[in-house]
Amino acid sequence: MMPTHKPTYEPLDPFDQPLPQAIVDFAKYKPLPYPACSAAADDYFAVWRVRTQDLLGACGRWSIITGEDSCPTIAEDMSAEEKARTKRRIDRWKQRDREARFLILQKLADGYVPESAHCATAKELWDRILEDHSSMSGSTRVFRIYKRMIDRARHCPPDMSLVKRVTKYMEDNAALRELGGGMDDATLALMALTSFPTDDEVVRIKINSLDKEDTTDNENGQAFSTKKVMQMAAELDALHSMWPRRG
Repeated sequence: MMPTHKPTYEPLDPFDQPLPQAIVDFAKYKPLPYPACSAAADDYFAVWRVRTQDLLGACGRWSIITGEDSCPTIAEDMSAEEKARTKRRIDRWKQRDREARFLILQKLADGYVPESAHCATAKELWDRILEDHSSMSGSTRVFRIYKRMIDRARHCPPDMSLVKRVTKYMEDNAALRELGGGMDDATLALMALTSFPTDDEVVRIKINSLDKEDTTDNENGQAFSTKKVMQMAAELDALHSMWPRRG
């Protein structure tokens, strides 16, 4: 009887699956701009992060980022056959890592790619993007909030109620305080007041009358406060016939 030789098959890694091109082609969403170049980058980053994580997961490459699919290593005590087998596993892992890196890079705006070109692995690239947005978000966000407040004073939507205008300024100032900035209450009240439509006679008369009124807030002793401006905004919103649907 002829001796039989049972061939040995090298088992594949559980992560060793081809990149599903159909999923890659289907994932159409806006690329992420570099945080220093776009005022919308911070707001969009949270959405981009979730979508890109979902894309990597659907393509079987998110495990590269989490480290679950890590690069095999060759040990000194391995046999020649084991070393050769591990070398092939390393090559396949590098291919998966390149694919994960490709998926991330194609979801970055053109101005972002050069900043991340030195990242050798997909995880390094991912961590660099997270660091970019966490390290730059502090001072950058402070600047953007201040700019938004100034722009609102100049170009506030005409259909926005006065109470809502004051509320938005207070919300922005609260966000600034969380970032270590912010205005004192009197300055904030004055800025909110600048967003009122002074071309309207009723509003103009009410603002001009502030100099003649006792504007002291008995609760905190300030001569001018957001509480006073909010009260005036509510009165004007209630009185003015042109703003029945404002809110």
